[in-house]
Amino acid sequence: MKEYKKLLTFFVGLIAISGIGLIDDLIWGVVFGIIGLIAYAIVGVLYKIGIISGIKAGSEANSAIFMIILISGISLALWLIKVINAFKEWLLSIPNWVWWTTLGVSIALTIAFMVFYIAKTKLKKGKKEAIEKS
Repeated sequence: MKEYKKLLTFFVGLIAISGIGLIDDLIWGVVFGIIGLIAYAIVGVLYKIGIISGIKAGSEANSAIFMIILISGISLALWLIKVINAFKEWLLSIPNWVWWTTLGVSIALTIAFMVFYIAKTKLKKGKKEAIEKS
């Protein structure tokens, strides 16, 4: 059990989420609470199906599952950050004229669609009124 606590302290100490200690503590508190609930539920299922029995086995299983979920979550978060940064770098490498052209074409298409839609609805309304008058 002590090994897990040392490992947990090591991993959490490596990651600063916001850089502000108080906010990091709150965030880690929420993360640990959620992971703890998930680990507790998994250990409950393991007890129920008979894979583990006894308090010590349950405590060890809970600690191990907690660490596995935490390390997996941190790894996933770090990978996601790398993917987002790579995407951001790719987006920033696109020349400005492409962005302005895309914006201009989008605005022109939106205006053309609105004009077409308004003209179409007025045409239908005019046909309905002509049919009603005759």
